[in-house]
Amino acid sequence: MYNRSGGRHFIHMLILTFVIINTYHCRLKNSFAKGLDQIIYLPPSSFPELPSSIQHHLVTMGCQIPQPYYYNKTETFNVVHGNFTGSQ
Repeated sequence: MYNRSGGRHFIHMLILTFVIINTYHCRLKNSFAKGLDQIIYLPPSSFPELPSSIQHHLVTMGCQIPQPYYYNKTETFNVVHGNFTGSQ
């Protein structure tokens, strides 16, 4: 047999659970967004060691290069160097 007070209790618990999860999700989302806002991105032109054709391609695609949290404006990071087309 269906118990009305039990059904109401279930609905109230379900709503409370939704509110708690939604609140946590919003806080997590805001925290993540704040972290993303703190990332420093540099344009490809900040990396003179990049070949001009690569710089042009990155600029055309709208790319920027993220820097690590310890970025100190005297060094750039996150560009790979090497010979990728030559023989070994």
